[in-house]
Amino acid sequence: MSQFSQDWDLIVRAIDYGLDKHQVFREDPAAHARLLGRRAFALAALHRRGALRSAGHAMRTRPAEPRSYLAAAVALRLVSAERLMHLAHRRGHGI
Repeated sequence: MSQFSQDWDLIVRAIDYGLDKHQVFREDPAAHARLLGRRAFALAALHRRGALRSAGHAMRTRPAEPRSYLAAAVALRLVSAERLMHLAHRRGHGI
C-alpha cells in the first residue's frame, strides 16, 4: 500500500484541482462519479463535515458508483476507512 493512498487531505485537494481544471471529468458521468466517490471517501476518512452530502452527490451523479456507498458507510461510522482500504488492498484494488 502506498503512502499516498491514505493521504486523505491531499486526495481531496487533488480531486478538487482536477475537477476545477479539467472540464472533461464532468462530461463523463462515470468518471465524474468515480472522482466524487473517491473525494467523499477521503472526506469521510478525515471525519469531515460534508462527507455524507458529498457521497450523496456522487450517488446522484451515477447510482452505480460503489465508492459513494462506501463513503456513506464510513461517514455514518458503520465501518472504518482503514478496514475498507485493507479489504480492498487484499483483493488487489484501491478505493
